[in-house]
Amino acid sequence: MGARSKWTKRVLLIGSAAFLFLSISIHFPTGTHSSSASTNNTGLIVPLYTYPTDSSWYTLINLKETYPSVPIIAVINPDNGPGGSKDVNFVNGINALEAAGIIVLGYVHTSYGSRSQSVVKNDIDSYHKWYSINGIMFDEMANWAGEEGYYSSLNNYAKSLGYTLTVGNPGTSVPASYIGTMDVLNIYETGGLPRLSDLKSWTSAADASNFSMIAYGVNSLDDSFVSGATNYVAWIYITDAGMPNPYDVLPSYVTKLVADLAADSPPPQSITLAIGAVDPAGNHINGLLTTVYSQSGAILAEGHTPFAYLGVAGTEYVVSVSNSGIYTFSHWSDGNTASSLTITPTQNMTLTAYYGIPDPQIVRMLEIENQTGYFSLGCGSYDFRLPFPIPC
Repeated sequence: MGARSKWTKRVLLIGSAAFLFLSISIHFPTGTHSSSASTNNTGLIVPLYTYPTDSSWYTLINLKETYPSVPIIAVINPDNGPGGSKDVNFVNGINALEAAGIIVLGYVHTSYGSRSQSVVKNDIDSYHKWYSINGIMFDEMANWAGEEGYYSSLNNYAKSLGYTLTVGNPGTSVPASYIGTMDVLNIYETGGLPRLSDLKSWTSAADASNFSMIAYGVNSLDDSFVSGATNYVAWIYITDAGMPNPYDVLPSYVTKLVADLAADSPPPQSITLAIGAVDPAGNHINGLLTTVYSQSGAILAEGHTPFAYLGVAGTEYVVSVSNSGIYTFSHWSDGNTASSLTITPTQNMTLTAYYGIPDPQIVRMLEIENQTGYFSLGCGSYDFRLPFPIPC
């Protein structure tokens, strides 16, 4: 790679086209050292090539909280890739982005297929070792036939480590044979907006979910273009910042851009999660604590069985039920034995938690302590709060 100046830019010229993701990174001093992206809405893909203490990170988090229906990808670039060591500020910044529901990808360059796969994999390994990111963005992607296997191999390697999203950036249109080598292909990255007719042509070989676009040096936001582009790409970024580094600051109109994407998104479909509990005889158990968490672990709601939660279709939730007194969780209706169940409902859903036969020792202890309101006299007798006899 050789010595680099403060800003790094690599450009490949083929004919009259220039492709780049502007592999620009700030070389910061080294300091002290976890979402599938499946969506029906066009989201924002941001080359977030700033340091985590920069206000751009907090602005992006606030935008996601203000417009939760808009998916957001943030591509981080510690030092033209993962850098030489773990940076605690990136650890904290990444965690904050993901807690807000933002998908975080790590930047890796491929030199248009000429960079050794082993070296590229070393970069991927460093991200995996140091940072809890969701996937990888492969920059300087080739766009001619013959390199498909190179990128498929890197995609498979990233997925083998548990990453859920890969983006390849040729910066221009690609042969149809590249579809599927990465989850998303960035088929436009240059100054000014493309024509919508060109976007339509470049993406005709596959669904819009396979594509993204980035335009820089765009002085004002064209609402009609944004609306039209959502028909052809699943991810978009437009900025008024220009060369030599359009990615060291967010667009001045970034709030309007996200608002436009929210306006073009279909309204979220509400669904109801009905959560109940039963004993071995199939009798309903009331009053057991139930908690619904977001994907990031935030508590969305708490209640007691039977409990109903109004959610959004296609959103991931974690539903957890608790033991209480003589009741001990056994399994869910699908056989899952973990008391916390991860679900992504697309329609109304009923969840039933099954509880086992009460432990006789616990029952006797409660009787002896006489602190629960039970009035049973011993094993085999009945309690007014139980649908079955106290076991012996």
